[in-house]
Formats: sequence, C-alpha cells, structure tokens
Amino acid sequence: MAIRLENDFCGIDFDPVNGAVTSLFDKAGGIELIAEPRLADNFRLLLPLPDLHGNYVEGKEQRLTHVEEDEAHLTLRWDGPLTN
Repeated sequence: MAIRLENDFCGIDFDPVNGAVTSLFDKAGGIELIAEPRLADNFRLLLPLPDLHGNYVEGKEQRLTHVEEDEAHLTLRWDGPLTN
C-alpha cells in the first residue's frame, strides 16, 4: 500500500519500498501528472569517482528505512549505505 500525502490541492503517493513518487494528482485540474508508472522516481545523486565521472546513485534503487508522518509533513529516510 502506498504512502500518501494529501491536502486540498494535490495528492502524492510514494512507494513504500523505495520512496519513489508514484502518483502526483492535481486536484484543481483533475490531472494525474505521473500517468506512466515507469516514470516513478525520487532522487538521483551524481558522485563522481576518479575513474568514473558518471557515477550515479539512483534513489529508486535504495531501500527506504524510515517513514515519519503527521497531518502536514512526511519524512522519508534512507539509512544506507547508499549503493549504485
């Protein structure tokens, strides 16, 4: 089941395994902004190495370790170590 953050203007769903944003719904326009599930993503970090300048850490490949939520906030945490 997705982790959901919602207010009067939008609803956002997060994948409970990796924290990727799987749905972004604009309530005013009635539009789903992530219509294709393969577009789900969260973060991408570029961490160049001496022999590899294109070393990326993909957020959707990381394991989400902690979720904290209240009425107005959602905190997602990846305790790592992060891998590429």
